[in-house]
Amino acid sequence: MSVLSRILIPVLIACVGQAHAGEARLILEPVFRLKAIQGSQRFITQNEYEFHQLKPQIEATAFLAVCTNFWPSGLVPIFSIEQSNQFHLRRRAPSAQENYTEPLFFALPLENETNAAKLTGRWECVADRTGGTKDYPAWELTVDGELVRVRFDQNTQYRYGFLTGGIFRSNRLDLRVDYMNEAWFLTGHLRDGKLMGEWHREDRSEGGAWEAVRPRPITLPQGEPVALSEWKRVSDNARRYAIEGENFGPEWERVSKPLCRVWRSKRADELTTPNPSR
Repeated sequence: MSVLSRILIPVLIACVGQAHAGEARLILEPVFRLKAIQGSQRFITQNEYEFHQLKPQIEATAFLAVCTNFWPSGLVPIFSIEQSNQFHLRRRAPSAQENYTEPLFFALPLENETNAAKLTGRWECVADRTGGTKDYPAWELTVDGELVRVRFDQNTQYRYGFLTGGIFRSNRLDLRVDYMNEAWFLTGHLRDGKLMGEWHREDRSEGGAWEAVRPRPITLPQGEPVALSEWKRVSDNARRYAIEGENFGPEWERVSKPLCRVWRSKRADELTTPNPSR
C-alpha cells in the first residue's frame, strides 16, 4: 500500500444528527466571556471540558454561535489560542497545529467574503489512483482571504497528514499535502458546487483526478448577525473582543477588519442545554 493510500483512505463517519439524511439544522449556543485575569480576556462554551470548573468566573454571555465538532458548510471556525499569556481569537489554527487544535465555535464569514462562503466546511472526496483504484479522503477546510487551511478527518488514523500551502484564487484551488518526508500537490477548480482537479506526487511517479463535494446542505440559524471585532490596547498589546455596538475605553483601538459575524444574544444570562453533537 502506498503512502498516498495510507493518507487518503479514511473511514467516513456520521456527522451531526443523521448524516446525509436531509438538510442539517444548526442551533445557536452561548459563548461566555470570563472575567479578565491580569488583563487577559477569555471565552468559553458549555461544550468545553472545563466549563463547570470555570462557570463561577463567567461575566456574561458575549454572543451566540454554532458549537459543534462537525465543520458546517459556509461557516468559518474560530480558534481560541493562547499567546504570551493572552487568549486570542483567530480564524485558523497555528501553522502545523491544525490537526490537534479544535475550534471554539463557528460563525458567519463577513458579507464580502464570498470565497469563505463557497469553501468552508467538510468536503468528502474521491481520488483516482494509478492502477485504477480509488481513495476516499474527507477534509475540513477553512479560508481567510485567499489563504486556505485544510486538515484530514481527525477521527481516522490518517490525521497525521497535513494539507498545507493552500491558496484559492480566481476559483482555482492549490494545495500541498505533507506526510512524513513525502509531498503531493493538488490543483482544482470549483464548478457547480464541486471541487475537481488533478493530483500528483512530488516526483511525478503517481497522479490522477480527484473531486470533492459537501456532504449535505445546512440551514443557517435564525437570529441577528453582528460583526465581532478585535480591540487592541497599544500600551501593552492586550486584546479584547466585542460585537457591534460595544466598545472599550479610549486606550483601546478597534482592528479595522472584523473577525467574523456572530449572533446577538437576547439574554445576558442565557444558558442552554449543551449540543449533544459535541
